[in-house]
Amino acid sequence: MNSNQLSPQVARQIQRLHQQHRDIMALPADQALEAILAAPQPLPLVHCFPAEDLYFLIHDLGVNDALPLLALASGRQWDFILDMEIWNRDRIRLDSLTDWIDSALNADPRRLVDWFAKTRTNTIEYYLFKTIDVFVREHDQDPSDFGDDCFTHDDVFYVRIRPLTAETDNPENEPYRHDVIYRFLERLSLWDPERYRNLLLEIVRVLPAQTEEELFRWRSVRMAEHGFLPFDEAIQAYRPLRPADIRPRTAAPPKTHSESAPGIPVVLLQAGLQEDQHLFVQALESLSVDIDMEFLQSEFAALGNQLIAARNETVRSREQLRQVVKTACAYLSIGLEVLIGHDRSDGRSHGAALLRRYHLAHIFRVGYGRVLELKWRVQKWRRHSWAQTAGLPLSFWGQDWLGVLGGLLIKTPRYYDDYRSGALYREFAALAEVLEAQAVWEQIRAMDHLLARLQIDFSRFELYGRLSYKNLLLTLWARHFLGLPDSLEALSPNAFGDFFGHLWSGRHRPRTVALDMRANFLQWLCTRSRLGAQALTRRLGPCLEALFADIETELGRVLKKDLDPRHIHLFIVGARNR
Repeated sequence: MNSNQLSPQVARQIQRLHQQHRDIMALPADQALEAILAAPQPLPLVHCFPAEDLYFLIHDLGVNDALPLLALASGRQWDFILDMEIWNRDRIRLDSLTDWIDSALNADPRRLVDWFAKTRTNTIEYYLFKTIDVFVREHDQDPSDFGDDCFTHDDVFYVRIRPLTAETDNPENEPYRHDVIYRFLERLSLWDPERYRNLLLEIVRVLPAQTEEELFRWRSVRMAEHGFLPFDEAIQAYRPLRPADIRPRTAAPPKTHSESAPGIPVVLLQAGLQEDQHLFVQALESLSVDIDMEFLQSEFAALGNQLIAARNETVRSREQLRQVVKTACAYLSIGLEVLIGHDRSDGRSHGAALLRRYHLAHIFRVGYGRVLELKWRVQKWRRHSWAQTAGLPLSFWGQDWLGVLGGLLIKTPRYYDDYRSGALYREFAALAEVLEAQAVWEQIRAMDHLLARLQIDFSRFELYGRLSYKNLLLTLWARHFLGLPDSLEALSPNAFGDFFGHLWSGRHRPRTVALDMRANFLQWLCTRSRLGAQALTRRLGPCLEALFADIETELGRVLKKDLDPRHIHLFIVGARNR
């Protein structure tokens, strides 16, 4: 038998362990821990976990509750956990390394000491170089010469722990760090005195910049094995890709030979995305009968890891992972919609064909590129817009339009959801949302163009904080209707009362704006802007209708005698004289 082939018994055992892993990862964290510890062979079961899954499970449980799992983890899993915990870009966070040493000491102190001494010697040397001073006692030297802040475990090497600085930690944590370092050195001196002496001798030779660079290089190699690329490479996931530039796979995904092909990848099931019904998920479902889903799961996991690395933030829980998965699914779905084009009669089958043809990372870039293209168009417009030239803030466009513009102008564009799903902003989830945001921006652009044609004089206006495109237009119209000077000035309460009396149709509340007043507004706007009524209504018809709906909502139930300038927002009305 080939040495690379496994015996049927071993293959079945490995298959059972992987099935147990999938079942356990579908459980809540506390139940998952109970299932692992109750397993007949918990050690090989934990070792079969992908390091990422074990890492998320540990943080879902809480590190203190997950100490039994940490004790069972393999050295490779420890490497991954340490690499995830202690780095901030290319710098080691000493406070996080202190926390890791403390957790591992509580989980399995002898193994930790041996692991650092044999496997991660450079890491512990760098840590101790940064945190302690070492003195060697001569045979005729009195221990009191070293001071009360030094301790020793062999009466030869005396150790002083350096005070904390802003670089290392919060000074309030100094007793905690002192205890962690003391316990680690105490156990090393007891269990391996020779390594203890060698370690303390070696740290004086550490070149910190060179050592940290070397540690980061090896960390990058290990993380790349898990799909976590360095930041400058991972950020390429967000580099936009035009549909015309996408290239097909050089080889098709392998076909499955199993009688029962797996369904949606387990990472999607864990993230609970079945109910969201992204086009990407629907396309995957239609592929489940004729494609190896493990291949796509692996490709999706690599994309997710790349997005995590590109975000430059540590993802520690399955809830945080769920947000990454949702982001990936959303832009994959948008990318599929863009590539499908206008013919969306059977999006599932078209999407499935595209998954066969293109890499997931490329489809993601097409989807994200569609959103980024809109962001760039908005940015370019805003630099030369009338409102920007006039020095008006974004709040000038009102709450809803401000929300959409704000979401498109931030560094990473977001969809303005206005808490409909519990958040003010979230990732775009479908091409329809991108088109919706684009339609709103086109309305803003058309309104900005209209206002530019009105040639408004702001010289006598000082209430920019109260100004919006709505009360600007309506106040100018009211002044024209009343025969007042053509300038942007507040209406007096009496003048607004006169205008208010002509505004309504009928006496019954809630009242509606009279048709002749609507016609008067449109005529004034056409004359002032030198635009035809047809062109104006084509560009801004719904927006202008919404203005009258807002007037009816704000003032339709108010009597003339009850008008109070403090509660009028759609017209600029001055305060009453007292």
